[in-house]
Amino acid sequence: MPYFICQNEECGHRFFKRSELAAMSGCPVCEEGEVILEDSDWDSVAPARPHRRAERMADARNEAERLLQRHKIIEPPVDVERIAYGEGLRVVRKRLEGDGLLEGDVLYVNPDHARTRQRFTIAHEVGHLILHRDGTDEHSEREADAFASALLIPREMLRRAVAETPDLEPLRRRFNVSREALWIALKDARLERKISQTSA
Repeated sequence: MPYFICQNEECGHRFFKRSELAAMSGCPVCEEGEVILEDSDWDSVAPARPHRRAERMADARNEAERLLQRHKIIEPPVDVERIAYGEGLRVVRKRLEGDGLLEGDVLYVNPDHARTRQRFTIAHEVGHLILHRDGTDEHSEREADAFASALLIPREMLRRAVAETPDLEPLRRRFNVSREALWIALKDARLERKISQTSA
């Protein structure tokens, strides 16, 4: 029986289908990823667990949700600096070559960047603090980005907000994030089709 793997790196779902035509219909989990046929012995291969990378991304989002609960954040915009202070960090604005830097208990953020970008940077660095206490690897930056997105644009809050105001700009102001960050979150939550086409 043919064995398929989703090429969406945030999914990586592996599954069996009787026909190779299954590859044309895409991934049954994320519904977005291109699917390829794995070169293997179909009779001897058992279904594998979901890709570890996808699990780690899901863990990052779950940690962000737990942090919001711990700090009793129930409405946007999320006060990310208050969360950082609550986690023992001191936020310092300092001109840097990059976006931000975490050194001990000091979180440096570049003041030359837009406020929405600074907020994302702070959330990203808090993500490193929560997720990567034991060190980083090649997936750590994407995990910190996923954490920051889930922290600043909690998906349940986003669903409620879209139901009230399906317009991009009011939503962006409500969550105090960039249009790019908001649009990524909308796609992640499969809400992009609910947004008014005049505002997209």
